[in-house]
Amino acid sequence: MAEVVGLVASIAGLVQIAGQITKLSYSYVSDIKSAPKTQKLYLQEVSALTDVLFRVEKAIQEAESTGLELPLFPPSLNEEVLQECRRHLSVLHLDLDKRLRRLVWPFQEKEVKKYIDLLHQYRSLFADFLSTNIMSVASATFKKVATIDQEQIRQHLYSLFPASDNLLRSRPNACPGTGKWFLSSQNVENWRTGAPSLLWCYGAPGVGKSLLSSMTIGHLSDKRSETTSSVVYVFCQFSSREQQSLAAILQCMIRQVIEQGDERVLFAMKHLFMDPMKQREPAGLAESFATACELKSTYLLVDGLDEVPGADGLLSYLSSFVENGCRVMVTSRDLGHIRKAMDSATKMEICSQPEDLEIYIDSRFKENELPPGAQKLIGKITEKSRKMFLHTKLILDEILDLTTVRHMQKAFEKQSTGLDQVYQSTLQRIDMQPVARRELARRFIGWVVFAKRRLKIDEVIHAFAVESDEDDIEVDNFVSPDLLLRSCVGLVVLHDDKTVAMVHATAYDFFGSTVLLPHDMETNIAETCLRYMCLSPFREGPCTSRVEMSRRFHEMLFLDYASRNWARHLNEIENVEEDLSSLVQFFISNEKLLNAAVQALHFRNELDADLLDSLFDSIPQNQTALHVAAYWNLAGTLKTLIESGLSTSLADTHGWTALHYSCANSHVSSAEVLVRSGADVDATDDQDWTPLFWASFTGSLDIVRLLLSAHAKYTKRSKYGWTALHWAISRGQTEVVLELVQHHQTQLARVTKADIRTLSVDDVRQLNTPGINSPMKIAAESKNALIFDLLVAHFQEPGSTEEEDFQRLWSRERFKVPVAQSTWRNTLKSEINPDTSGTRKSISRGIFRKVKENPNSYFEDVLIKKHPSTWKSTLLVSAIQDADFQASKLFIELGADVHFLSEEGSLLNVAAHQRDPRFVQFLLEKGAKGLQTEIGESALHTAINLGNLETAKVILDSGQCHVDDWYHGQTPLHAAANQQDPQFALLLLSKGAQPDLLDEDNQTALAIAVRNRFVETAQAVIDGGADVNQLSWMEIFDTCGWRNCLAMAVFLAGKHNMKRGNTDQGTAMVRMLLLKGADLGFQDEEGRTMLHVAAMGCSPKCIELLMAAGFKIDTVDKSGRTPIQALLESVHRGYNVEQVEETLRLLLRGLSEGAVISLLSQQTCQSTVWEYEEGEEDIQDTPLASTLKRRAWGIAHLLMGLGAHLPPSPSLRPTLMEAARDLECQIVETLIGSGVSPGESSVLDLVKSIDNRLFAESSSLLSSPRKKITPSHIKLLFYQARAKAALPTKQLKEIAQASQKILTSLVSGGADVNFYDSEANTTPILLAAEKIPIALITATLLEVGADCFHSFGNRLDPILTAAAANNIDSLRCLMAHVSTSPKPGHWTQHLEYHGQLVNKEIFNCICLALKRAGQLDYKHANDQTLLHIAAERGNIDLVTSLISHGAYADIPDGDGCFPIHSAAFSLYDSGHGDRLHWPRYHDIVEHLLPVNMAQHTSDHHPYRSVDARATLEDAEVCQEISNIVNEKGSTMLWGALENMNNTMFLHLLKLEKDINYCATLSGKHPSLLYHVSARGMTEAVSFLLECNVDVEKADSCGWRPLHVASEWNQVAVVERLIAAGASVCASTTRYHEESYTGSELDGEEWNGHPLHLAVMGGNVDIVELLLRHGADVNANTGCFKCSDGRIRGPTALHIALDPQAWYPRDDEDYEDYREDYLKIARMLVDKGASVEGVLDQLQVNDIPSFEGFEDVWDRIRGV
Repeated sequence: MAEVVGLVASIAGLVQIAGQITKLSYSYVSDIKSAPKTQKLYLQEVSALTDVLFRVEKAIQEAESTGLELPLFPPSLNEEVLQECRRHLSVLHLDLDKRLRRLVWPFQEKEVKKYIDLLHQYRSLFADFLSTNIMSVASATFKKVATIDQEQIRQHLYSLFPASDNLLRSRPNACPGTGKWFLSSQNVENWRTGAPSLLWCYGAPGVGKSLLSSMTIGHLSDKRSETTSSVVYVFCQFSSREQQSLAAILQCMIRQVIEQGDERVLFAMKHLFMDPMKQREPAGLAESFATACELKSTYLLVDGLDEVPGADGLLSYLSSFVENGCRVMVTSRDLGHIRKAMDSATKMEICSQPEDLEIYIDSRFKENELPPGAQKLIGKITEKSRKMFLHTKLILDEILDLTTVRHMQKAFEKQSTGLDQVYQSTLQRIDMQPVARRELARRFIGWVVFAKRRLKIDEVIHAFAVESDEDDIEVDNFVSPDLLLRSCVGLVVLHDDKTVAMVHATAYDFFGSTVLLPHDMETNIAETCLRYMCLSPFREGPCTSRVEMSRRFHEMLFLDYASRNWARHLNEIENVEEDLSSLVQFFISNEKLLNAAVQALHFRNELDADLLDSLFDSIPQNQTALHVAAYWNLAGTLKTLIESGLSTSLADTHGWTALHYSCANSHVSSAEVLVRSGADVDATDDQDWTPLFWASFTGSLDIVRLLLSAHAKYTKRSKYGWTALHWAISRGQTEVVLELVQHHQTQLARVTKADIRTLSVDDVRQLNTPGINSPMKIAAESKNALIFDLLVAHFQEPGSTEEEDFQRLWSRERFKVPVAQSTWRNTLKSEINPDTSGTRKSISRGIFRKVKENPNSYFEDVLIKKHPSTWKSTLLVSAIQDADFQASKLFIELGADVHFLSEEGSLLNVAAHQRDPRFVQFLLEKGAKGLQTEIGESALHTAINLGNLETAKVILDSGQCHVDDWYHGQTPLHAAANQQDPQFALLLLSKGAQPDLLDEDNQTALAIAVRNRFVETAQAVIDGGADVNQLSWMEIFDTCGWRNCLAMAVFLAGKHNMKRGNTDQGTAMVRMLLLKGADLGFQDEEGRTMLHVAAMGCSPKCIELLMAAGFKIDTVDKSGRTPIQALLESVHRGYNVEQVEETLRLLLRGLSEGAVISLLSQQTCQSTVWEYEEGEEDIQDTPLASTLKRRAWGIAHLLMGLGAHLPPSPSLRPTLMEAARDLECQIVETLIGSGVSPGESSVLDLVKSIDNRLFAESSSLLSSPRKKITPSHIKLLFYQARAKAALPTKQLKEIAQASQKILTSLVSGGADVNFYDSEANTTPILLAAEKIPIALITATLLEVGADCFHSFGNRLDPILTAAAANNIDSLRCLMAHVSTSPKPGHWTQHLEYHGQLVNKEIFNCICLALKRAGQLDYKHANDQTLLHIAAERGNIDLVTSLISHGAYADIPDGDGCFPIHSAAFSLYDSGHGDRLHWPRYHDIVEHLLPVNMAQHTSDHHPYRSVDARATLEDAEVCQEISNIVNEKGSTMLWGALENMNNTMFLHLLKLEKDINYCATLSGKHPSLLYHVSARGMTEAVSFLLECNVDVEKADSCGWRPLHVASEWNQVAVVERLIAAGASVCASTTRYHEESYTGSELDGEEWNGHPLHLAVMGGNVDIVELLLRHGADVNANTGCFKCSDGRIRGPTALHIALDPQAWYPRDDEDYEDYREDYLKIARMLVDKGASVEGVLDQLQVNDIPSFEGFEDVWDRIRGV
């Protein structure tokens, strides 16, 4: 070890020298980039050696700090080699140091190569050392981590099986030197060393079986190897028989297995006990113990198996223990059932050996001063005792008190031989004493045998001092403890805890059944207790303070036992004597004595003072005799009190009645007396608990049945919203849960079958199963699968599916038990433990179907109850979560397990959530462990993550949690780095936290603090020893890599963090890190320095800091980029130009103009492949080119202003087009001037981009408005919208001026101004004429050669396109152009245009020219005339001009539509549905109506375009127009109805011959009034009514306008119809499923009135309106079943009460309208609606919906 330490010291020295060499070497080289190759190689070797030495030193330090074994040095790296290395490095250091002043490279080429080889040699040696030791370090680390994991698992398992010293007897101490014969016997030796087997050692009582067991355990412990075997033992004891259940014994065995378990055992136990049932169920515990035996050799010794009834259950498991490798030894009496179970065991009868007895007798003799000759009695004593240790002890107890050998011999001769005879003989010795001592001894023995718990000797002394004729206890009346014990001549023994007990278990049986009379002893104890509590101190009444109460307990030592057990003894007496009965009556009738006793009963003097204050204040007061009699189940006394006239309804200060106390204590007989005497079964206490709550809470099934039979309200809710069922579930009371559930279903069945007229809303409301915190949810959340199955079996909700439903609920927020504010109440609840007696059966989830069929047969007595401390621990968890410290402390004091593992983790972890450190402090004081478990983080992590500093301090100070514990890949210091408060980090560092550990993301605590911008925290970590230059894995500019913290800080200070506060914090972090020595030479994987990062982030403040620290702007990365080029390559159009300019000027500060231009002309090393028409090319981008490709125009302007030039490149053509679209004139001119040629389509692309800037709509002239939109068109529109969103907004004038320059430049660069886009069927001039309302753009296009005469695909030419689109500015420009430059043969040669014409005159000029050219009705695409197109576009001026110049309105287009149809259909089909566009289409339709044509034309009829029409009447023309339909099959009139367009509808009515009957509505309701009424078109309704249409016109189903208006809630229409004479009692004949359109007239027979339909819709206002005008409230629709099987009708009241059958809505929607229906029901009832038959359709579950409308329900049911 000393050698290794020396080597470690040598390494530390080498690290120091190497660091100095590195520093000196770099000082000689100012520019590493330009240094010679050998110098670079030398510097690399120096750096590499320093790095390797540093890593070796760090590995050794980490091994030492973590307790790992130090790495082993190979032979090649011994002390001599290290000394030689030190010598060589020292020489090199000296050479560098003494030549430093020369300021030139100190070595010749030959010297450099020599040093390179030397450095490389030593670097290789140390690198090999690191490589060879990686495995050993990893192995050691694994062992350490495995040890920690095992300890964590062990602590977790300890929390499941807490130590219970009070349950099992400790090992008895054997007399030294005895028992050797037993240990050396062949049976024991074979059992110990042979194959696993069962050894049964049986013998008579008192032969020393327990002593032999104890010696065997000690012998095994001495012989065994802890790593290979475990020793488990159980000592059963008769006096603890109630506590030593089978489950408790097995849990004690498991606890010992855990204590001694190795890795395999612990992991197996952890897996097994993931099932909560295996923690409590004997079968599961036994299985787990057998598994442990299989994994590790185990010895099991069970002593006194016959003394405890619960231990008998072990017999059935012993064989499985042996089969799994356990060696089992059992000691007991030879009883029949045990011998039968031990049939296969090796049997060995135990008898006391003479040599053992002699050794024992001799040891006793030596302890006492005996007269000469006493030694000769040893053999006789052995023979007389029949070789029984117990008998021998009793003999010795007698004779050793004698003074002479003669007296000893006489006493010895009288001794009996059997154990009973020995007891009898001992009793005779007692009776031979003086009368006083004899009576004292008999009384003392009786008290020990019949006491309800072990008594302390001082308690007995106080009790025995009570006398019937004395009011006080006098010290003179105290009996000496020695006298008490001596009077019993050894039968009673005093234990170390000052409690007294019988000498042997057999003594309890002997004296309790043969000597003492139970009646007399129970009477004596009860009477003594009562007289004690009647002494003068208690006659003053209850204490007034906690201090006084504590003093009373301190002075009155018997008070604790007397107050808690007097009535228990009284209840053991069958016939209470008159004197005792009178004493009881006196006691409970004295108010002061009674309440003093009650106060003592509920006081817990063992608690801390602060808890006692709270407990004392909360103890109930004003108790009556009835309360006390009920509490103690004194049924006879209770009857007497009630018969005397005492009221059963009296309550104490907590609101508890006598029945509450009977139920809370599970006293069936007293509860029966009270219930039969008329006690209120629904009386509530201050927490709104009824007696049923307490009966359910305690699992008292008989009392629950009693209360339910007395009609107790089982749905009553407590203050916290829980019912008795909730509490029964939370407590795991399966039988009670079953009883309550069955009672609930019985009640529902009874109510359902009963006449619901007898039920009020409140009656039925209480029968509903609670929705919030439902019982099923609580069962799932408390992980009680058995009760959950029971509830699913009884509440079969739709979709409830066994395991899936359970898991769904189980995964929700965990169950939390409500904790009361009363300390007394919490104490009471925590001490009521579930019943743990009896053998329980469990149910497999696999029999679920059988359970559903017959739950009763499977859910009787099924639940495996939890350990008694579990309930207290559950309450403790809730108290901690509620931040109730007093309650938390109370539950711990009352026995809650501080190792309890809740759903939220360990209790310490739950407490760590609290800012108040007292919770953690108290748990730690009580022994809670701070190690994390597999289900949660450690308490220290929790406290730090939640910012609970004081709590974290307490945890650290306790030493339970280590500062470098890991959780989810993080230490506490990593968590502290996420806190802005530096105190967390300072605390951990002060406790020794290692600051340079990497978390699971490979980040140090410093890196996390830097990432969070917590400057003070980061500084604290550095001050605590963190390496400011340690690398962490970080993401910067979307790339990850190993970087130092300075890089992250510089990045965070950049413009990527938009909030000013963020950048300022980042800058502050950079400043701090630089001051702390951050490495200025660090470069990332791409070779970027911090200046590169700062430049890319546009962070001027950081750049100033870095440049002041020595960073150079000419430093390049691996791609050859300077910080300036890195900046310019990273910018995009979203960057702030001013910020970039500030950054750029800062970087260029001090450079000449030529240097700047040269720097900006440099090309980067990054190659980019661009695809374009001419092929592919590798591009070397300059900053300007890179900026242009990113469309960062502002920054490009900035660079050009600084003198940057653009090299010619065809790859910039896409950039040219982007600049043109963005209207960047200067950049377009610059690009074209640099030789970049635009594409042929450039002009059209520019015009499209201008269109995108101005409008959202695509062209309706270039494609048919009725053409279906294709997916490709949708995609195009999407990209257009996205482009618009990205374009900046400019004024029209700016757009025009910029466009003019760009158009000129593009055309001069070779772009085609007349380029035709065949897909879009357009040219630049066509698109501008239609979409661009800027004359300058149109003029520019014409100036550069655009053809305004040509049209494509039989479309309109640009002039007519502009006219149709009403683009007046472009139209004027076009007409001026064609007027000065006419084209022969084109219609424009007939134009007579001058610039002063107004808009209408322009259209007249165009129409006149067309008429002269014979093209007024020329058919264009889709056979549309110009009139079609103008109407479709809503151009009323052009339409009127065309008509006035003779255009025909009856020329059909390709779809058979006239221009009037184009206008009407276009209004709804082409995207013009916006009501803002409606007026111009209304005007066009009105203008094109045949009836109006005479007003506009005089020389021709527009609807007589062909001779065939000459003979048609106007009415026939109108009908023809009206009947034409669009591609959807709709006429113009139906379109107006569908869109509820009153104006259009009224215009189109002029086409109808008979407005009372519309032929165009074929297949629908024939009345126009019906349709406008359904849609609420009030103007149309008023017009039709003025035209005297038939207001009662019906279809074949009898539906009239008033019907449909009432159904669709058209209030204004209903008013007009009624005013016009519509009958409010008109009846239909059939039901309409499609009443809105009046189609599908094949409904069921149904005589409905408007009132019925209004009620169906829940239309309150219309119902009120109809009733006011005389609607028949009792009208009958007739009954029939609809498609869903439900009955329709028959009256409005039926409908109002069952709206879902009429007006199907989602359940949620119905809830929104439920109140409206009930309002309607109230209105109908008020109007005299008959309630006959209404209840027939309702069920019990409908009644609660009348909440708030109870008056309606009562009137319906006739109350």
